[in-house]
Amino acid sequence: MLAGATPVLVHNSNPEEYCLTSELRGDEPGTADRLRADPRFTGGDLRGFVATNAPDYIDSYGRTYDAVGGPSAWARGNTQQMLGSIRSHLYLNTGMNFTVLDLTGASSEQIDTVFENLDAWDADPGLKPTSKLLILGDDY
Repeated sequence: MLAGATPVLVHNSNPEEYCLTSELRGDEPGTADRLRADPRFTGGDLRGFVATNAPDYIDSYGRTYDAVGGPSAWARGNTQQMLGSIRSHLYLNTGMNFTVLDLTGASSEQIDTVFENLDAWDADPGLKPTSKLLILGDDY
């Protein structure tokens, strides 16, 4: 929502459910910083959700973002587990406007595997994304 030309955070729930993105856990604060810096991000302010069963972020327009990946996630090296998480975020999780796939820290092999799977899922007529995909990372 806009107040004049300024985006403002609007959501029809308790404002105490939000926090600064720097207060989030794991890779989520860094992913939020990378999302803000991405030229495709047009959401104004970005806040975090306090609850861990909610999306990770909400922008000034009330659009929600759920993040997957990030440096520590890729460092664990379990690419198959990450692929399952990415697929769940894209095709099973509902109520989010965007899935933010953070490839920061992923190896070139992991990145290749992710894109092979994204292509295969996209070609499957039985799979319909539940959110729009935003991909972040320096090396892809």
